[in-house]
Amino acid sequence: MRTLRRVTIVKAAAEQAARSATLLKALLGMSALLLALAPPMARAGEAKSDHNFQFCNGYFAICAASTCSPTGKTIKVGKETFDQVDCKCPIFHGRALADVTGGNMQGSCDPPEPGTGQIWSLFSHEEDIPQELNGWAQTPESAEEAPPQICPAALNLGNQSVNCFSFACDTETYINNVPVVTCHCPKGESFNGQHVPAHTAFAIQAGQGKKEFCAELPIALPFTLE
Repeated sequence: MRTLRRVTIVKAAAEQAARSATLLKALLGMSALLLALAPPMARAGEAKSDHNFQFCNGYFAICAASTCSPTGKTIKVGKETFDQVDCKCPIFHGRALADVTGGNMQGSCDPPEPGTGQIWSLFSHEEDIPQELNGWAQTPESAEEAPPQICPAALNLGNQSVNCFSFACDTETYINNVPVVTCHCPKGESFNGQHVPAHTAFAIQAGQGKKEFCAELPIALPFTLE
């Protein structure tokens, strides 16, 4: 897979939010922390303060432009239980950021179950990402574009956003020459392990700007504040 241009969703979302007064306060309040730590983190309450960010090398999943499907199962994060969804995400190789005490990681970059081919969904945000929306095509270049967009709080879909950061993935397959895994992630979970209220704005990269993807269980950055 070719080298892709890197850009943080926070910076891109902030550029859009500069034209949206309703979200500007939330973005500005989070920007310094998010850019310092790199992966998006919500600031909802004090549920999780023991983040341990480390760089991991090797294969990992990028789920930023993915949408997910219900499984009928639940997944536990800390003391909270969430509905589990499955998300198909492309595999990348290189250096990526993990929260080794977040998601369902166990304190290190080691694979979920060594020898099984399982990998983690990590943070290495990309501007161009193969997507199920376009049959995982890598050409033309526009097929991989993943511009951020804001899903406003008025949609009442915050609890339908999905967090896959530092969660386990398996069942690798190739689709249109792109390696893809299925990641098992919580729906409506903030990056601090809290339930995201429905009336919460969030940023996504799924859908190539199509607003209807706000309702498709997208991987998201919810703008939750204390």
